Amino acid sequence: MSLINPKRTNRKNVNLTNDELDLFTVLSKMTGIPVGILLRQMAMKQAFELVNDESVEQYQNEGFKKGVLDHL
Repeated sequence: MSLINPKRTNRKNVNLTNDELDLFTVLSKMTGIPVGILLRQMAMKQAFELVNDESVEQYQNEGFKKGVLDHL
C-alpha cells in the first residue's frame, strides 16, 4: 500500500447546488488542489472536530506547546 497515493475504493456522492460547485471550482483554481481533494479534506476536518469536540487548529497547536516527555 502506497502512503503517497492510496487507492480509494469507497465512494460517496455529494449533490451540490450550482453556487456550491462554483465556490469549490474557484477554491480549486486558487489553490491548485482538485475539487475532490478539497471536499475530502473538509469532510475529514469536520469529522475530526465532531469526534474530538475541539478544532483541528487547537489540537495541532496544543501539540507544539508540549515537550517531548509530555507526549510519552
